[in-house]
Amino acid sequence: MADVPLLTAITETFGPNMWFNTIVALTHAAAAPPDGTNGPITYDTYTRSRTQLLQQNIRCVLPSNTCLLSCLQQGLGRCSLLAHKDGRQVQMR
Repeated sequence: MADVPLLTAITETFGPNMWFNTIVALTHAAAAPPDGTNGPITYDTYTRSRTQLLQQNIRCVLPSNTCLLSCLQQGLGRCSLLAHKDGRQVQMR
């Protein structure tokens, strides 16, 4: 809930409709999830709980029940998916 004042300011500045055009990127996608209160948790469980928490906080500042889109993101230096078919690394600019 500490993010609610920031989300309120963003919503007041850009308008509530901006949330319908927003995709939240959960960074450090290659990192292992932290342990839960009852031991290790799966990556899917961790990302689902983080997304749900963000959606809860955003719903606190919106009058409607908005569904927030999210994606996982990893920096180029550790991402093995960004390569040409012949193995050369894709150059990002």
